[in-house]
Amino acid sequence: YVLLGRTVTWSSRAPTTASVDASGLVKGLAIGTATITGTSEGKTGTATITVIPIPVASVTIAPTSASVVEHLTTTFTATTKDVNGNVLTGRPVTWSSSATSVAAIDVNGVVTGVSAGPPATITATSEGKSGTATVTLTQAPVATVTLAPPGASLIVGQTQTFTATTKDAPGFVLTGRAIIWTSNKPATASVNQTTGLVTALDSGVAMITAKSETIGGSATVAVSLLPVATVTITSSR
Repeated sequence: YVLLGRTVTWSSRAPTTASVDASGLVKGLAIGTATITGTSEGKTGTATITVIPIPVASVTIAPTSASVVEHLTTTFTATTKDVNGNVLTGRPVTWSSSATSVAAIDVNGVVTGVSAGPPATITATSEGKSGTATVTLTQAPVATVTLAPPGASLIVGQTQTFTATTKDAPGFVLTGRAIIWTSNKPATASVNQTTGLVTALDSGVAMITAKSETIGGSATVAVSLLPVATVTITSSR
């Protein structure tokens, strides 16, 4: 028979995991397992309580949108909350990008700009809940222009094709950038504005410049006359 009105003393064997008050109300304090004991007139009964994490109800990403320069990085952060809007710390978050060819993302939410393309969607997922943000790639500005060869020696009438390599500040090669070629002495050595083909025209030294965006690189061209190969002496008599 059930005995009513008897005094029961409650206790927890792991009070830092789950506490219990005088009425038998148990409160979860930390993840783990606790044994709850009820004692009355020297007799005891026990129950096992398992405390589990509060489930994640929402994931938000900050910032909600960002721009990253090609070959550089920007960082996103994810905030996990419960159903009441309380922030939950220490929850594992998995990051992904909808277009890794445009923007790649690592396990810490650090996005690296890869190459030009449409905006990528960044997703952070925790316990089946996800939040999203967008990232747009911005082309890296040209930081250096290097010519090859760095210099040339030509004889009048000869030609030399120069090439220009454009790089950004970290030293990554930038492809597809427009190049404009000029010569400071076109009468000595002319250059095709689009192809970099130099033609030696007269003796002297000319500087060939390749410019991309606002950055230029230069090389020198030394032009000499066609050397004498033979000397023939004739008599007027």
